[in-house]
Amino acid sequence: MLGFALWVRHKLYDLGVLSSWVPPVPLIGIGNLELGGTGKTPFTIYLANLLKNKYSVGVLNHGYRLKSSEPIIASPETTHLLNEEAILIWERTGAPLVAGRARRQAIELLLSKYPYINLLIADDILQHRKINTHIPILLTRFDKPYYKNRLIPFGTLRDIKSRAKAFPVLVYTYSPPIDEKERDRVRNITPWHNLVLFAHASYGPPYPVTENFGKSDGRFLAVCGIANPSAFLSFTEKKFQIVKSIRFRDHKEYAPTDIKNIISLCKKNNIDSIITTEKDAVKLKRFKDEFESSGVSVFAIPLTLNLNQDDEQQLLTYLSEKLEAYGQERS
Repeated sequence: MLGFALWVRHKLYDLGVLSSWVPPVPLIGIGNLELGGTGKTPFTIYLANLLKNKYSVGVLNHGYRLKSSEPIIASPETTHLLNEEAILIWERTGAPLVAGRARRQAIELLLSKYPYINLLIADDILQHRKINTHIPILLTRFDKPYYKNRLIPFGTLRDIKSRAKAFPVLVYTYSPPIDEKERDRVRNITPWHNLVLFAHASYGPPYPVTENFGKSDGRFLAVCGIANPSAFLSFTEKKFQIVKSIRFRDHKEYAPTDIKNIISLCKKNNIDSIITTEKDAVKLKRFKDEFESSGVSVFAIPLTLNLNQDDEQQLLTYLSEKLEAYGQERS
């Protein structure tokens, strides 16, 4: 029933019965068919940093759990209203960013404040068909591609598989190192995508979120609230002495009781350091005083998603051609 309803909705947009608004500057839309966990945030950061030296990039965040009914532009005064993904993208790219559920209103607000922006990147917009995306980029996990998944509640897809055929660019995220023969084999599975790329995840050294650094005895409590915690937990368990781990639901909004329980677990197990994801660190940082007064330090592990040099050049060439053609259409 859900699949049929989604098919009808897309058909109405495809036939022009339902209309889409076209932004005045080109919009690169990053998205997925899954509920989450494909790496939209780190890939948005990667793409914005890759393009900002050539274009004046602005970022549109989906506004999930935005603490405002109106779109919010990121600034030091508004971070308390934004979700963790918006804050992380803004801090890691330095690009002007707006968050809002009303995408058109958000775009218009961002462009009114930063009229020099000539390229927009949206971190989750492929299901939001009220906005026309000039260049859509579909992400899917290498270990669980969309074509091997099923629609909720039987799988984790939030949209129908056939929708993927509308997206010329597919990026396999969290891809292991593979040779050219394997890359060609994987590409041939989905010939409807014009460009198929592979993004590899890498974790950087931990950095402190709090100003106290514990006794540095190497014992950690791993804390995360993300859609797919397996890669983070696997990495930390290999690199650090993880005594205990706590997994929260995706987009976990930490409450004082959660912090109290985390600190209590640390004390009970003689742990003086927490290791977490950057997304979780944004929210845990709000309880910096509580951790420091309890003698518990917090460290974040930065995650990056990167294309190799050949794939990156292919993407840059593709985007340049599309954006140049868009400029010619407007002139």
